[in-house]
Amino acid sequence: MYVCLCKGITEEDIRTQLRLHGKAITKSKDLCSKIGVGSDCGVCIKMAEQILSEIGGALKQESKDPN
Repeated sequence: MYVCLCKGITEEDIRTQLRLHGKAITKSKDLCSKIGVGSDCGVCIKMAEQILSEIGGALKQESKDPN
């Protein structure tokens, strides 16, 4: 699904960047500087932050899991 129509950025693009850069992306402005989400009209920021929150939580869980 497209998150940012201005830049043609999909949900999968965001998830991929979060997997690759994990700890380096903690805020929507980090996503903006990495892939440009939210840099034009800004309508996509809310959805990008939601994805960031989801993946961020998953990454934190993985780092706590001893297995």
